[in-house]
Amino acid sequence: MLLIIAIFYALQGEFAFLLFCFEGCKSDDTIIINR
Repeated sequence: MLLIIAIFYALQGEFAFLLFCFEGCKSDDTIIINR
């Protein structure tokens, strides 16, 4: 999952951040905090 987040974060940036928060906000809340 980290790889997918890294790739999308590099491509989309903040847009991917919002998508990941919407999909797995409860599971990856640490990633959201770290951004």
